[in-house]
Amino acid sequence: VLARNPNFEPLNVYPPDSRIRRLSRPVGRLDVRFASGRFMTCTASVIGADQLLTNHHCVPGTGRHGEVTDVSLLMGYYSETDTAGVKRYRARVRPLEANEGGDYAILQVDGRPGDAWGTVRLDPAAPRPGEPLLLVHHPAGRPKHVTRGNCRAGRPIPVRDGELLHKCDTLPGSSGAPIFSADSDGALALHYAG
Repeated sequence: VLARNPNFEPLNVYPPDSRIRRLSRPVGRLDVRFASGRFMTCTASVIGADQLLTNHHCVPGTGRHGEVTDVSLLMGYYSETDTAGVKRYRARVRPLEANEGGDYAILQVDGRPGDAWGTVRLDPAAPRPGEPLLLVHHPAGRPKHVTRGNCRAGRPIPVRDGELLHKCDTLPGSSGAPIFSADSDGALALHYAG
């Protein structure tokens, strides 16, 4: 799917000093292990020196795979073959704050990744109908991608019942990805379902 869909752009094709690569720096892959032995990936954003934001259905999880036993944040994962700049940070299993209805969780992370990778700027302003968006994520647990093509806020209603409606292509593993305004570079929402 990634290879056939031009809307999934691998971020390693952009120069490190490009606007999109700079915007993507504080976004990482969240690796979640369960007591049952199962493993899944989500996407997470560094929002403070030692805090990350992801979906509640990622951590603490829904319970369908059992209890979450280990969580780690993989930063700088832009390529499967060049992992020289990749760094892993351990995250706490129990969230600092979580909301199942809003499907978000804030976790504490060891090693202060925000100092090295920066933080996502949260901008909860409501987008205009059809406003261009971009989504930085780890679709299917793969290296970091951006979805820009055909990625826009819903029309005629971009927000309904507190949820941002969007037309951005995603895959499992994209859960927890920040949805940015293409105009302001602020994160407007957290992706949770396709």
